[in-house]
Amino acid sequence: MTLPIGKLIFNDDYRIEGLIGEGGFAEVYKATDLTLGRVCAVKVLRRDRDGVGSSDMHQYATMFGQEARLGAKINDTNVIQVYRFNPGEEMLVLAMEYAPQGSLADKLSKSGILSVAETLRIATEIACGLAVIHALDAVHRDLKPSNILFDAQGRAKVADLGLAQVRGGASGVSLFGESGVRFKRVGTPEYMSPEQEAGAPIVASSS
Repeated sequence: MTLPIGKLIFNDDYRIEGLIGEGGFAEVYKATDLTLGRVCAVKVLRRDRDGVGSSDMHQYATMFGQEARLGAKINDTNVIQVYRFNPGEEMLVLAMEYAPQGSLADKLSKSGILSVAETLRIATEIACGLAVIHALDAVHRDLKPSNILFDAQGRAKVADLGLAQVRGGASGVSLFGESGVRFKRVGTPEYMSPEQEAGAPIVASSS
């Protein structure tokens, strides 16, 4: 059951405008920051979501918190900016920059093969975003077309840092897979580097 349009969250500072998408464990909504008057995206996980228990909420809170802290350190044109995080017991909410032109996955599904010029531009912008993340001694670990978003100007932005490996952070612990099974090879199998698939140590080039 999705959040209704018009629902207020973050101490009534944000108003839900509609559902953007739904992933394996969270929903993403378009919302309005009523205090600053800007549109943003909010990622939400509720305890009442099917299959989410207390231990799951704790694990996901760790992921949300890491994404919020890492994202808060970054202010770059090629990385989605994080605005606010609420680690509530009943609902986890992460507010971030809204990307109105959708994802690279959307673009590929609509356009098919991209031109050489556009491919080079997007690849360069992704590399610039990753360089900023790597400068913080972090590795994305889940880079894929659906995690590359486009802002109003069409610039590519790296998104979703919830599975990032951060030196000294909580990312070294196992994360939940399907049906609560724990695993160390976090990420999306189709886009994993060989060393990530093997569960071996990873570095910046493993993104």
